[in-house]
Amino acid sequence: MRVRLTTSFVLLPILVFVLSSRLYAESQLNDGSGKTDVSFDLAEIPPGSTTEKTLSDGKIDTISFLNTFWPRLRDYEIDKLVEIEEIEPFPITTFEWKVSRGLKCTGLGEALENFMKLKDSDDEWIEKQVPEKIKELRDSVRICERKYENPIGGDKDNIELAKKILANTRITFNLDQKLKMGERLVIKLRRDDNVWNFIFRYPRGKWLTYYGLCFVSKYTRKHDHYFLRESNDSQEGYVLVAEEKPDLLDFEYVPCVFFTWMPFKRMSKSHSFGFSGGIGIDLQSPVVFAGCSLVIQYNICLNFGIAFHKQYQLKPQYYSDTGTMTVDSLLSFEDLHRSVYRPSVSIGIAFRFDSNPFAESIK
Repeated sequence: MRVRLTTSFVLLPILVFVLSSRLYAESQLNDGSGKTDVSFDLAEIPPGSTTEKTLSDGKIDTISFLNTFWPRLRDYEIDKLVEIEEIEPFPITTFEWKVSRGLKCTGLGEALENFMKLKDSDDEWIEKQVPEKIKELRDSVRICERKYENPIGGDKDNIELAKKILANTRITFNLDQKLKMGERLVIKLRRDDNVWNFIFRYPRGKWLTYYGLCFVSKYTRKHDHYFLRESNDSQEGYVLVAEEKPDLLDFEYVPCVFFTWMPFKRMSKSHSFGFSGGIGIDLQSPVVFAGCSLVIQYNICLNFGIAFHKQYQLKPQYYSDTGTMTVDSLLSFEDLHRSVYRPSVSIGIAFRFDSNPFAESIK
């Protein structure tokens, strides 16, 4: 089908493309480069489980674990696995603990003893009980300090021990790891026979499917269309006459399916540039598109490139050195021409749908 496009229709995608390029360049200049810190709460993650997380830029500097059991801190170890060198367990200083008999803050002493009893618990997932015990400790310290301005003796020792416990329910490991696209980092946290698995992924990206129209320029293709006209001279027969060359804004449109590669690091951007390929849905006259694309808000795709599609040229036997060729009988367009596949400049606009909007027409 032939379509004659107005100048504004053709220039609009180009203007959007240029403006988006400028905005994209400015956004790249404003990107920060801070450290990446990731934390997990062991009170919510049971031993033996696997937790996965995707890294937006493939970088992770530190990893922290909350609600670790302070009397067992030296039992926590961490390994970095898969495609990277394994590191030694994180060194933790040994310590000793002892609950003093308080003179006045009996509630704090009981809270400390309840916390320490977890050490001998048969429950493998002791981290699940840590938040409750920590809250009890924090409330007891607050009550004791509010009631006694200058606690002494065992009360003072218990307050210091409780504060030390409260300050050590988080353990942090320095990783300083940068992943390449397509790699994943597996972190194994161990305490005794208990293991937590944490997987960090840095995907390459994915192909997105868009449905829309590909406008193929008739002006940029080699025009070789002829028709027959009765001869005006005394000679009988028909003269081959070339059709008028298309104008600059003459296009024909083809419903197409576009496939655009979206790198993972650009998925969060409001717009992104990439490579697109496409095919026409009419398999009787296939059209193949290749070029660059501008994806806007993930759901709109503007394309500019080359379309390889069926074109017609005059058959060699009808060419004449004199520039004028006559035939004896009236021939159809198919008799005069042969089909070939050639490239032409094309632009396209497509949209991202949940399903193929051309499905009915294909049937």
